[in-house]
Amino acid sequence: GAIGYYFMAKPADDQLFASAENTRTVYLEDGTDIMMASNSSLTVDAGFGKTNRKLKLEGSAYFTVTHDEQKPLIIEAGDVFIKDLGTKFDVVSVQDTLFVSVDEGIVSMYDKVGAEVTLHAGQGAYYLKTKRKLVSVQPSVSKMLKFDFRNRKLGEVIQSLNKAYGTKIELENPTLENCTITTQFENEDLEIALTVITETLGLHFKQ
Repeated sequence: GAIGYYFMAKPADDQLFASAENTRTVYLEDGTDIMMASNSSLTVDAGFGKTNRKLKLEGSAYFTVTHDEQKPLIIEAGDVFIKDLGTKFDVVSVQDTLFVSVDEGIVSMYDKVGAEVTLHAGQGAYYLKTKRKLVSVQPSVSKMLKFDFRNRKLGEVIQSLNKAYGTKIELENPTLENCTITTQFENEDLEIALTVITETLGLHFKQ
């Protein structure tokens, strides 16, 4: 038994936190609070707080971060990284799209191929996973709107947007009506919503 015990006493492993149906709040020893959305998981690097402040996120979470110039907090979310520059921010992942919105402070978002965007309070950016593309947004919120499209046909999505924004968006090619998309928007300008939809499906829009 004793030998087994010594094998067990190896260096600390990464810590895994997971949330099921409910949200879950994780408090890290550096003073960072993370409110995980349901069905999300967070991996805390074994050296967290000692040699680094690295986290891996699958899903969505709201971060309130204690800032440290020497050891910035870096979140790996698939192919994109989110680096805290002292702040409160939200990371929302919906299938193809990862959205970061900043409430306080500054966040830097970058990917493995060198695209980077710096976000200040009130700003946000989308990372389109399948396209591996960063799209930054400068919200000028005029309406409080929330859309949650899950596997919805593009035709229906456009009808919803037309109704909400009082616009007349039309598909140049009607056969695209049956393309499906899963995405989420909250209080976004119509142009941002259209950018995300067209980028995700590889389309273009013109006014």
